[in-house]
Amino acid sequence: MQTNDGAEAQAILQAMLMVHPGEEARYYCDNQGCVQKWERLGKESTMRWGYRAIWNRIRAVRAHRERLGTVTTMHWVHSHVDDEARRVQPTKKMQCACRCDSERDECDADHRHHRGNDLADGEAKVGAGGGGQYSLWEVAKGDERYVLQNAGEVAQGACGKWMRSQRDAQQIRTVAADPMDPGEGGGRARSWARSVGETDKKIRTATAKGVHTWGGWAGGSGRERAWRSSRP
Repeated sequence: MQTNDGAEAQAILQAMLMVHPGEEARYYCDNQGCVQKWERLGKESTMRWGYRAIWNRIRAVRAHRERLGTVTTMHWVHSHVDDEARRVQPTKKMQCACRCDSERDECDADHRHHRGNDLADGEAKVGAGGGGQYSLWEVAKGDERYVLQNAGEVAQGACGKWMRSQRDAQQIRTVAADPMDPGEGGGRARSWARSVGETDKKIRTATAKGVHTWGGWAGGSGRERAWRSSRP
């Protein structure tokens, strides 16, 4: 399964492959994590990075462009600036590309970078609903010489973390299918196991701390209620 970070990294790779390596290219991305990884490429090992194989391919393409002396830059664009609070929000870690064009300290929602980012978001939503899947070997391209895989899923980050996630997922599936768990509807344990599959880790962590999540974040309030209702 590919997360938002993986989709963003794949988009960067595809954008780079569409431009001749001898042509100057400036890329714009609203994912701070991806921009930060771009800046760290070549300075540290990608062994523990999520979607390591994709980033290794990005690094290889970028290195080829650098050998040719081609200018290749990455710029961050603040997302969803149609929201007034986000439009005027200070950005200490990174400067939005639209603010670099002048001395203003807030984003211009009509700037070409933001209009372009909104169009890209729309295309991404259409693509997300397409149901396309990459094959095991397509995902593994660019990875280390040896890769771990289970049931068609490749370890794309730190191997130890991935192995623990696979173990936990198997244990949850076992509980969810346990015919010995008493109670109407499968009992508390089975209900809990099913809710894990219907929710996001961020939601589970937040609700465990008693924090209400934003309705549109990581699946929405419906999933939050599903998780809350399964807890003891």
